[in-house]
Amino acid sequence: MAASPQRIEFHTSGRAWVLVLALALALGPLHAGGARGPIASADAAFAAPALQDEPALFDETVLRDLNFTFADADWETRLQRIADGEYVLAELEFEGETYADVGLSIKGNSSAQGSGRKVPLNVTMDAEVKGQDLWGYDTLNLNSGFMNPTFTREIMTLSRLSAVQPMPQASYVRVFANGELFGLYTLVQQIEGTFVDEWFGGGSGMLFKGDAPSGGGRPGSFRSNLGWQGEDLAGYQSSYELKSADDEDEAWTALRELARVLDAPESEGGVSDADFAAAVADVLDVDSALWYLASVNLFTNYDSYYAGHNFFLYRPDDDGRFRILSWDVNESFGLFPGAGIRPEDSEAVATTDPFLMATGGQAGERPLIRRLLAVPEFRADYVAHYRALLEEVFAPEAMEAAITDYQSLIADAVRDDPNKIYTFEDFTRGVREDLRLGGGGRGGRAAPGILKVAERRHAWLGARADFAVPDHRLVEHGTGPSPITSADDVPITLQFEGSDAVASVELVVRVERGPLTRLPMTEAGGLWSAVIPAAERNDDVTYYAHVTLLDGRTVFHPAYNQTQAWTYKVAGITLPVGETGDLVINE
Repeated sequence: MAASPQRIEFHTSGRAWVLVLALALALGPLHAGGARGPIASADAAFAAPALQDEPALFDETVLRDLNFTFADADWETRLQRIADGEYVLAELEFEGETYADVGLSIKGNSSAQGSGRKVPLNVTMDAEVKGQDLWGYDTLNLNSGFMNPTFTREIMTLSRLSAVQPMPQASYVRVFANGELFGLYTLVQQIEGTFVDEWFGGGSGMLFKGDAPSGGGRPGSFRSNLGWQGEDLAGYQSSYELKSADDEDEAWTALRELARVLDAPESEGGVSDADFAAAVADVLDVDSALWYLASVNLFTNYDSYYAGHNFFLYRPDDDGRFRILSWDVNESFGLFPGAGIRPEDSEAVATTDPFLMATGGQAGERPLIRRLLAVPEFRADYVAHYRALLEEVFAPEAMEAAITDYQSLIADAVRDDPNKIYTFEDFTRGVREDLRLGGGGRGGRAAPGILKVAERRHAWLGARADFAVPDHRLVEHGTGPSPITSADDVPITLQFEGSDAVASVELVVRVERGPLTRLPMTEAGGLWSAVIPAAERNDDVTYYAHVTLLDGRTVFHPAYNQTQAWTYKVAGITLPVGETGDLVINE
């Protein structure tokens, strides 16, 4: 049986969001080969992890050591035999500190079976010692590099996509066992309470993993597709795993109702095409789902919702709408043989349809893709996000620079790894060349060259007429007054230039973690304006502009609207200062 889920509570951390945002914009959204930058905003819905005063556990520029000491010499055998929810205990020494009774267990399916001796591991810091964590994290993942001889597919995908949406952090570590080097691993953050608190800023919520629970089905029986499984909750309980200890009936009912809107026939309470756009916006953060689908498709990461597993769903209590979160991206750049894509044909991977599964036979199995991309407005936003990803996040030159930095950092550790799964030659060749990998004796599998796919895909998508970049630019963004107090309505003005005419503009506004408000902007003399109503003292207000062009295409300002939305904090009212005089205290 799986271990009982624990209640997830998320607490506001009191970050200086405006300063963080200013630093983020100054540094730029992407840091090739470096630690993840602070791309943040004031609001929980658009927040990214803030800067840390202490050294970061997930620092991509540093190779650290994890030293495990096991009481039993047969710890590897015991790892293979323990049941779900059990651990092999070890003492951990890290950066001069010692942590007692840390729990280790094997994670993954094919990677666990195909990594040879160097299996992927889950590390539970508080397995026996309540409250114990490693620099703020109590659950960690050690990924072995299975099917990833370059050791860059996973960390680069996580790092670059963190510019636009919630993504786990990652770094590199050498693992030692009883004083002996065991191997190089990628240390990856777990999606749990700490992750959700970092990105969403406080409160509590429902967290589901888009995979069958342990023992709920054989490996490969992926059925977490957000499809309708009827009124009985049992079908959902066997297809997903509830990770938070909410009232179970309430949580499973909420998930069922999401599936009802996405996929149920109208005879069973489903939603017609005409009513779908409004109905789905009540149960799903549509914009974040479009970012997810665009990024997964662009990075050809089909070991994901496209396969019916390997994602998370988070529903904050104070919002009530689900968000879909990326997870386990180590098979990006066409490595996973799913979604009708053959990894041995890197040209086919590079030219994968950006609207894969939106129509046709497979569309029936993926209602999130089919229903969202059937709505013209949602499809236009999906393309707008896709274009933004192509411009910077998926720029081949920047990815090449990142890979160079990563491999320079870990080259010696790869060469010295006594349990390496692949050769050092594969470590270098796999960046640009297609490989055939044995994967620990499981038979050959194709691994497309990362940059080979990236360069071809970037060029192919950039040449498509439907992905042409509009001739449209923001040239002025005005706000006032300064400072903004709780007595102030806030006028916002925007001015654009370019040959693609603007049909309409709306501001999308959120106060604290409240609901989204859409404010239509009006145009006069080429200036678009709207007024954000006054908010309470100390409230954080975020907003972005959603522009619809006459030809139906859409543009967002800022383009990375989920992580770089414009923001301000409401100050208190400044009281007048009177003349000094005798101190008087009265009741």
